Order: sequence, then structure tokens, then C-alpha cells
Amino acid sequence: MRPSIQELCAWHLNRENAAVPLPSRLPEPYTLELVSDYEEPLFGELMQKVFFGVSGSLRWVDLGFEEDAALRRFRRDQLRTRPSLRIAARCDDALVGWCFGFADRPDSMYMASSAVLEGHRRVGLYTAMAEQMRDLAIEAGFHQLHSKHLCTNNAILIAKLQMGFQIVGMELSPDMGSLLKMELPLHALRADTLRARAGQTLLSKALSAQLTE
Repeated sequence: MRPSIQELCAWHLNRENAAVPLPSRLPEPYTLELVSDYEEPLFGELMQKVFFGVSGSLRWVDLGFEEDAALRRFRRDQLRTRPSLRIAARCDDALVGWCFGFADRPDSMYMASSAVLEGHRRVGLYTAMAEQMRDLAIEAGFHQLHSKHLCTNNAILIAKLQMGFQIVGMELSPDMGSLLKMELPLHALRADTLRARAGQTLLSKALSAQLTE
């Protein structure tokens, strides 16, 4: 029997927990699973390959930034106590994609990091992982799922828009440059309110009264 959603959101607190298979419609030999942690040093190498470089996120240490390693470890350990979900995409047994999200507020899940390696794209891996993150976030009672993406990352932006995400803002990040902020409301009332706030629909009398009282 699959663990409860409360257990899954705390799965990462015990790195010895076994992987939990997740449903998907992916073609063989691809599978999805929820894991307590991503295997190292492989995951670090994949992150380096996908996210860092000339057009990716800066590594401040490469620019000469120095900090206390013990304090950094302390801060990361505190973050680990938040409800989190780590989804792994595999081709046979090899890690070829991941989607990591955590609660940044009691009602909000942030998709902080997700990617699919070249050679395994265009088979639906990213969408399948994002759909699982959405479904698990709904099961856990979160009100919204949100993320940030490079303005030029058309493939991911299109995939998110097709899922129902909406662009809710723009951010200039010293780490990555110009980012679009996207949100997926996870229940009808929040979705209706977001559309009304954006001017896409008229406020109902009941909703208008609630928002302006």
C-alpha cells in the first residue's frame, strides 16, 4: 500500500526510505518514482550539466564568493524540514530527469528545480513529472503550485501553459537573469479569483463583495 500523503511529503527526512512508484502514461522504458533523495554524485553532475554555465545559474563560489560551510549546512538542514517532494524520472534504472518541490508557505508548493536530460526530451517526461507534482500537491491540500523560468525557455513555458499555469509576474534574478513567474491554482475558487484579478473575467457579485468588503 502506498504511504499517506503526509508521509510522502516527509519522505526526504529519512534518506533510507525506498522509492515509491508513481503512475504515468510514459512509454517504456520510462518510469516515475518519488524518492527520499537523488543519488550522488550523479545528481550533482546532472545539475551542473543542465543548470550552470554561460546561460545558466551562476555559481557564486566560482566568482570568488566565500562563506562558512557549517552555516550553509545549518541553513540547508532547516530547509529540509519543510514538506517536500522529489520525483525522479528514469530510463530503465538511469536518472534522466527530476522535479523537486517544497512548501514555501502553508498553502503554497514551489516547483524549485526540474529538468530532463537531452536525449530523453519530447517523450512527455517533463509534463508527466509536473502532473504528478500537481496531483500530489492537491492531495496534500496546497492551494497553488508555482515556479519560475527563464523567459527564453519556450519549451517549458509552453508545457506549463498547456497544463493551466498562468504567468503572474516577472523577476530579475542576479542568479539567472530575467524570469517569468507562473502559478497553477489548485482549486476552482483560486482560479476564478486569479482570472478576475487579471481582468480576464468579470467578478461575480458574490466574489466582488468578498474581495472588496
